[in-house]
Amino acid sequence: MRKRILVVGLVCIDIINYVDAYPIEDSDKRIIQQTWSIGGNAANNVTVLNQLNSNSTVLFSALPNDNPIVDQLLKKNAVSGDRCVFRKNAQIPLSTIIVNESSGTRTVLHYR
Repeated sequence: MRKRILVVGLVCIDIINYVDAYPIEDSDKRIIQQTWSIGGNAANNVTVLNQLNSNSTVLFSALPNDNPIVDQLLKKNAVSGDRCVFRKNAQIPLSTIIVNESSGTRTVLHYR
């Protein structure tokens, strides 16, 4: 019998915004680059474990039902949501990350 690793925890969407310098409060700032990725401790752990040993992990998390963005991001990272609990009318947690390219720091704003 093949052993597998069960990973339980948060799955969220990370929207990562790269800026040349952190914006001053109450000002406008142009973003250099923006990426969307799957995030959260559980999704990140499964992604890394799958890179080390494909198909050895099982993700267990509560996810919104019929969310094409979540489905696409999980698929992009080769993460299966087959064992997840899907909830109707649920929202996916969202993290907006501001990465300051000049200092290398980041600020995370999390919505749950």
